[in-house]
Amino acid sequence: MQKKINTSQQIAVIEEPSQINTYWHRITMDSVRLRVQQKKKDLLLISEDDLDSLDAEYEPIVVISGTQEWLDRILAKLETLRFRCVLLSTSEQVVQPNVSVITIDRARAIKQAVSYLHDAHRKRIAFFAYYPNSLNDQQKLEAFSETYQELGIEFSNKDVFPFDGDIQQTLVRFIEKCESYNAVICANDIAGVLLLQSETLRSKIHIPDDLYVISFGDMILSRIIHTSLTSFTLDYTALGTTAVDTVDFLRKRRYINAQTTVVRSILRVGASTAYHSFREPSPKRPVTDFSAASVTDPFYKDEPISSLLALEAFLNRLDLIDIRILLMQMQGMQQQEILDVLFISDSTYRYRLRKMRECLGIASSDALVKHVAEIVDLEQFVSINCNEEQNNSISDMGMLR
Repeated sequence: MQKKINTSQQIAVIEEPSQINTYWHRITMDSVRLRVQQKKKDLLLISEDDLDSLDAEYEPIVVISGTQEWLDRILAKLETLRFRCVLLSTSEQVVQPNVSVITIDRARAIKQAVSYLHDAHRKRIAFFAYYPNSLNDQQKLEAFSETYQELGIEFSNKDVFPFDGDIQQTLVRFIEKCESYNAVICANDIAGVLLLQSETLRSKIHIPDDLYVISFGDMILSRIIHTSLTSFTLDYTALGTTAVDTVDFLRKRRYINAQTTVVRSILRVGASTAYHSFREPSPKRPVTDFSAASVTDPFYKDEPISSLLALEAFLNRLDLIDIRILLMQMQGMQQQEILDVLFISDSTYRYRLRKMRECLGIASSDALVKHVAEIVDLEQFVSINCNEEQNNSISDMGMLR
């Protein structure tokens, strides 16, 4: 007889295989691991086949999912086993009595985005890079349609530009019709950055005069590209932390079947909507790597998307000295000048540049600086990091974190 797995001192997590190592999954799991460690427990990663061997006395199970088909199958199995679970989901609706839902309120954010654009007299709105396989994007599209109906505006699927495996083709289709719109909501920051970087689009219209652009994610890239992107925060760190806390809460209260927690999205306004409003900045995010080779979801395998996600992961790993080295090189300063200004040795300077080149797979320092500077406003990046780290000492080995 197979020995049952005792999870009394463990937090059991089941992950949808297609979502493992996607951007949102990595940030969420980083925060889950940190919270489990803080509580002096162990993390138990389980598969669908492991469910039958789990000891029901020590549920609930954390479920991380991104597609409906897989989620329906897992929830049906957990219901049969009479396990409570903590679902990281796109919807506030509790789909089963024993399912606790922790969700980022994307629907509210979409409605806020449409209202924000209408207040700015931008009423011809497109929805760009909608991914039909994503539960998150399904919720956004549904909220987009509902908000139109609430405002008494006819909604048309022609205003939706879906991602069908090739983001460049999605971009081409939008550019062909871009003059029909004065605003666009992008499904995620990567799509927003690609849109803002398109030379073909810029040759036809001017952003933000002709087109306001809003997206989701509040990635570092969205804040430091040359036209900063107006973006809603998606606090995946809070999602993971809350999941672990909810498991502990429910284990101590066997009489409670489920609860719902909503993580609010907040709008960070940038140049892509002419800085129409302002909000306090969001907390600094944990360092998260991205490896396209380990991802099975087609969205993350598309080359322009995976390249930008790799750049986002690279930027997350830099400290202020790394960023200043890149900025000073871009400004044409000589090596000795950089060493004198930053008070670092020649070996430290060369080591840092080598580690940065290795992160992006770029052979020369000149090519590294050119690649980053084409997309990123390095001066803005320095300013952001100075504000976030003004009370912290700078480690001389930042790239080793």
